[in-house]
Amino acid sequence: MLPGESLSLLRSRHDTNIQTLMMEVRNKQLEEAQKTKESLEENRKAPVHRLEYYQQLVGEEVSVPDKDAEFTLLVNDIPLKPICSLTYNVFCIACNLLFFVKIIITSITLIY
Repeated sequence: MLPGESLSLLRSRHDTNIQTLMMEVRNKQLEEAQKTKESLEENRKAPVHRLEYYQQLVGEEVSVPDKDAEFTLLVNDIPLKPICSLTYNVFCIACNLLFFVKIIITSITLIY
């Protein structure tokens, strides 16, 4: 066998080994992607259940998009109840007062 032929044979074996290893890597990546997909499908069940529950609470027809459907935003037709601004302001003032009272008590205890 000529030196050029042995080098060519070595190169072809090397290429075959590299291609085999690359195929194994691709198969592992495919398996990992399939497991990830299964995991995501399993994790989807809880939000679907919550959506069904909340739709029943507000009296809407239960309509959960299929997992293969194109993504679209759901329409939010639930009217929001306005918060009384006076109640909100009183609550904020009370929280601020409690915060400042806590600071004053802490500083007094540190002094004595």
